[in-house]
Amino acid sequence: MTFPTFSATTTAEEVADAFVEQIRGKNVLITGTSLNGIGYETARVLAKYANLVIITGYNAERLNLTETAIKSSFLHTNTKPNIRQLHLDLTSLDSVRSAAAEVNAYPEPLHVLIHNAASAGGPLHLTPPHNLESQMATALFGPFLLTKLLYPKLLASTSPPTGSINSDTSKPRIVIVTSRAHSFLSASSAGSPTSGFPLPLDDAGAYLARGPANAEEFTSARRYLESKAANAVWATELARRAGQEGGVGVFSLHPGDIYTNIMQKEQNKVDLIAMGILNPDGTPAADKHTFKTIPQGAATTVVAAFDPRIEDHSGSHLWDCTIANDKLAPFVHDEEAGKKLWGIAEEVVGEKFEL
Repeated sequence: MTFPTFSATTTAEEVADAFVEQIRGKNVLITGTSLNGIGYETARVLAKYANLVIITGYNAERLNLTETAIKSSFLHTNTKPNIRQLHLDLTSLDSVRSAAAEVNAYPEPLHVLIHNAASAGGPLHLTPPHNLESQMATALFGPFLLTKLLYPKLLASTSPPTGSINSDTSKPRIVIVTSRAHSFLSASSAGSPTSGFPLPLDDAGAYLARGPANAEEFTSARRYLESKAANAVWATELARRAGQEGGVGVFSLHPGDIYTNIMQKEQNKVDLIAMGILNPDGTPAADKHTFKTIPQGAATTVVAAFDPRIEDHSGSHLWDCTIANDKLAPFVHDEEAGKKLWGIAEEVVGEKFEL
């Protein structure tokens, strides 16, 4: 079968329409699905063909709004999206465990896990009872634990999906939405004893888990870069451990620069204006950066989740709907750092994750 060539301007719906047979019958879990974000658009376009789309969040009202909006978008069509809400707060390990237990009890298999959720902005915030810094918990520790707990269910989903008219036996996939922001972090500014690596990994995970010991040294902008760096390294290490011949494919991606709900939060505007990403009035600095629409930004996620052409390229990093491993910063491939980061994550969540 011949599939179309995608680009930076391709929309998520165009990708989904191209991969109807790959999506049909599949069950997908997506984190971070609030309105006006790429997670919402990813969920919406997949709901057109998937057997089940699980939307997640910690705010019941926002989950209801997302479900209503997805279903409303198909009101005048024959599509009857099957949406299931899942309460999930990635900053709380207890919430992650509860959500994973609920998913593992579902009678349906799980074919694709998409880590889309992100947290950015605001002062240093440690979430009880484990006192994890919220941005890093959302980018690393929560997804790490959720993946560990759902990995057996993913592995078990290799039989043809419900409703499929073909004999599709593609691997289940884990998709991790990272950002080009990871490459903005420099080793020299991190004070890291790990040569060439921009995050301190030799303090038993204290910095990653809770941020700087002196709260006055915390800046939300830097923490966002750190969380995306940790996110990218974890994705690469997960793919390495899963292996090319393993039962689960792992892909990371940069969705593009997109004016989403995160950029529109008041607590983020000051940093984004200082970085030149937003204009002084808070609008996108389109004369300095190329911005994508939300449908365009969600397209690469759908490619990572379903494009059969990348089936044998687990561990790849995608930009603009195509493999672009050269876009990853060199430190992301530091295996020693990846192993250390993995060990820190195990220590923080209190569970070993052995593949």
